[in-house]
Amino acid sequence: MWTSWLLFVLSFIFPTCLILEQGDAWFSLFMYDNRRQVSASIVTNRAGFDLNHIFGIALHDKIMSIISRLMPPESNCLPLADNGLVWFLCHQITKELVYHIVFRHNTTPCHRICLADLDPASFREAAHPPVATLSLVITSCYDVLLGYFNNEFKDSHEFIYPSEMHTHVCETLPMLFGQSDDPSHAPFMATMNALCTIKKGDVQRVSRPKHGTKQKVFA
Repeated sequence: MWTSWLLFVLSFIFPTCLILEQGDAWFSLFMYDNRRQVSASIVTNRAGFDLNHIFGIALHDKIMSIISRLMPPESNCLPLADNGLVWFLCHQITKELVYHIVFRHNTTPCHRICLADLDPASFREAAHPPVATLSLVITSCYDVLLGYFNNEFKDSHEFIYPSEMHTHVCETLPMLFGQSDDPSHAPFMATMNALCTIKKGDVQRVSRPKHGTKQKVFA
């Protein structure tokens, strides 16, 4: 889904044959850039979960609590006020990453690229960002958080793979958006709609380190 969407966006700028030749490299760079932004943002107290200032068991438990909210049964439960995905989507980290992916201008030779301007009907004029975009945000954060644990720990727990998380979120969000009788539905959808009008002053834009920082790994 994301590959076809990225090809659609790039088709506004480059010949199709060139996109197909370079597609794998561009997509890998796109995902790497997103992961770096997630890693830098998620640890801060302004944009993320303040992971930089807790250690040991407290850090381990904090990460586990976030991951648990993104996985079933917390991610597909009702009412909306108790749902883990709703909680995450209303957090500042979601706004930070939607801005980075959709509204941030990238400069290439002769072009300034902003995805929202290339497809305004999907990104600026909709009731909420595309489900695939929100799923990418959630899955990217989930993948970074899983990186705090070593393979032995992950194998001994029932974590779902990032690809499964992406599918799960894509299947669950339409159900959550459709809960019009839920008391929390109106404020939730208002928050989702605000993600279609993000401006630079709405986000913290955490600076990324020039060199990758070593991630803490727990057993």
